[in-house]
Amino acid sequence: MGVTPNFNRPMHEITFSTIDKPKLLSQLTSILGEIGLNIQEAHAFSTSDGFSLDVFVVEGWPNEETEELKGVLEKEILKVKDQYLSNQGTLYSSNDQYQTRMESSPDCIQIPFDGADVWEIDPSQLKYENKVGSGSFGDLFRGSYCSQDVAIKVLKPERISTDMLKEFAQEVYIMRKIRHKNVVQFIGACTRPPNLCIVTEFMSRGSLYDFLHRQKGVFKLPSLLKVAIDVSKGMNYLHQNNIIHRDLKTANLLMDEK
Repeated sequence: MGVTPNFNRPMHEITFSTIDKPKLLSQLTSILGEIGLNIQEAHAFSTSDGFSLDVFVVEGWPNEETEELKGVLEKEILKVKDQYLSNQGTLYSSNDQYQTRMESSPDCIQIPFDGADVWEIDPSQLKYENKVGSGSFGDLFRGSYCSQDVAIKVLKPERISTDMLKEFAQEVYIMRKIRHKNVVQFIGACTRPPNLCIVTEFMSRGSLYDFLHRQKGVFKLPSLLKVAIDVSKGMNYLHQNNIIHRDLKTANLLMDEK
């Protein structure tokens, strides 16, 4: 467990190491909510030997001192433990399990789940067509999923690291909650290595950068205003949901046929 000072209230990082089991994420998030903690970030992994590593960044605990918070957490865990012993297994709560490190590659990247939807995609249902882009950590393909044109962002297996898996988990966790006409729609993800990918709607006209610099396109004033308004609406939606884009540029602004 760690603490990050904040100008208004302290932020705490809480790490659980437990035996992996169904509904574990919902149990842990419920425990944190019961003691008045607000989850700001969540990262979850399963290891190949049957353990789960769940990391939460939270606010809502008034003190920087963590000993009292540990005690409250242990009491809440013991309450839940009694309720699930018969059919869910044992939730470990010893002090030495609050801090750990991941030493083996996960069998499945566990993304925090709140029951809102089902987004795991079977890789066999994806059909790949042409590559439309490439970056240092992955390639972007045009393809199809259930007869729908999609964009498939595939992580390069040779570049996968613990930090990249954390970023992948966080990206899926955020994208699956976003629904707005001016933000590219998340369709699903494959979270079982080595088939790690994120699937979104396919934007047929490509990026604004390509339109301006490679196709030498020019906007008339009404179209230019529409682009500016659409971008502003999308960014406003993200900000209203406490999401910071951090990389707004023409290469990341995609256009459809409208």
